[in-house]
Amino acid sequence: VSRARQANPFNLVDLFLREGGLTPDGQGLDLIVPPEAQAEVEEALRGLDLPAGTALVGLLPGASQPERRWPPERLAQAASRLMARRPCHFFILGSSSEAPLGEAIARRLPPGAATLLLGRTSLPVLAAYLQRLDVLITNDTGPMHLAAAVDTPCLALFLASARVQDTGPVGTGHVILEPRLECHPCLAAGPQPRCHQAVTPEAVS
Repeated sequence: VSRARQANPFNLVDLFLREGGLTPDGQGLDLIVPPEAQAEVEEALRGLDLPAGTALVGLLPGASQPERRWPPERLAQAASRLMARRPCHFFILGSSSEAPLGEAIARRLPPGAATLLLGRTSLPVLAAYLQRLDVLITNDTGPMHLAAAVDTPCLALFLASARVQDTGPVGTGHVILEPRLECHPCLAAGPQPRCHQAVTPEAVS
């Protein structure tokens, strides 16, 4: 399968399950978030004192490869468009090495509109934050699958070599955006300006 990924119509999770002698049921993952992690996140949310009706939106600007990352300035543009339609608070998530990406987004948003959590959560606490979101806007990432496992809808961008058939979120309610280009998906490394520009902030928001 790895040698012919362009022709693979199956999610890799399903393939791994079958290799393990299990039968995929199409329901995806179920993740139980520890109560202590949920309590920590609820306390943090109370501390933000957000107005009633504020949408909780996760932004995940990182990815395993730079070419799979939608530019942070475009993610910030999409977030600004969402804020123009309804009250939102953004939780910018990821690893500590991705902190510059998160900071680039936060600088482009109004003060207090975003909480930076890159590298500041354990896995259980990350799962608890994901569980509380109304939606997660993300590249093809591991936390995307965590969000799907706690029934949070994902708007996921599959760029460069990322293929939704391989590693898309399992379950219902997710939206996937891919470039409509003859070269997608590609295996090229490095910046992919044409690929990144093909997905617009208007489409994401």
